[in-house]
Amino acid sequence: MPRHHAPSILLFALATLASSSASAGAWSQPAGQCYAKVWSSVLIGANAFGVDAPGFETDPFSVIALNHYAECGVAKDWTLLTSGAPVGFARHGEDDTLFSGRLALGVRRGFLEGPLRAAIELEYGHQGLVGDIELAPNQRYSFRPVVAAHTGRASASVGYGAASWWATGDVGLRVFSGELTPAVVGNAQLGWKPLESLVLDIHFPYNITLGSIDENNVSGAGDTNYVGLGLGASWWVTQGLGLNLGLDGVVFAEANAGAPSIQLGVEWRPRLW
Repeated sequence: MPRHHAPSILLFALATLASSSASAGAWSQPAGQCYAKVWSSVLIGANAFGVDAPGFETDPFSVIALNHYAECGVAKDWTLLTSGAPVGFARHGEDDTLFSGRLALGVRRGFLEGPLRAAIELEYGHQGLVGDIELAPNQRYSFRPVVAAHTGRASASVGYGAASWWATGDVGLRVFSGELTPAVVGNAQLGWKPLESLVLDIHFPYNITLGSIDENNVSGAGDTNYVGLGLGASWWVTQGLGLNLGLDGVVFAEANAGAPSIQLGVEWRPRLW
């Protein structure tokens, strides 16, 4: 199928997509050590990328969501994970709804020691406990802020870390119950720590649907193709508490929103035992 490329000034987001800088990728947490992040994501616009059109105008829309990500080491090389968007608000034109995005639990098994690391992850989740409704009933496109489904993901990652920088990448398969099509998902990330309290990263998330896209759901919550380009910055006020700002852009997209996406959050690194 054709892939519609977009200028880098056009930005995209999924309300349920966690900022990639939140994840440790190939690194496992030591036993008793945790990392947690809570952030808001805001998507406002009036443009979209269609399946059969490189870009078009839509009625004004907005999606605001509260997101979380957390991981805790439970034993050597074993880390438990949770992520999701428990509550959000979506508006398209004059219609709006509350919704719940994907809520997931998972486990990571780490391998290797030293600067080169590898890991595998398994995850189960559910999305759309509320909010799976059509907000654009009379348009040539769809706008559903979430599509209800059980979800599963298996992925593998590798990473390399040096004193002040790191690189990591992962690839996985996400499957769904119901109407959604399985997709290859993943992320590549390059990080840099120029100061003790400042962490910067550039990341490239991607989602490739393994089949045709039958519903042109431009919220990005349904079947979609995209390769993204994002920037993240974390300022650690103390050793265990930080503030995070993220901005995501798009290299190409199909069945997704063409609008600015900004994330603002708080990070925490507690030690449980």
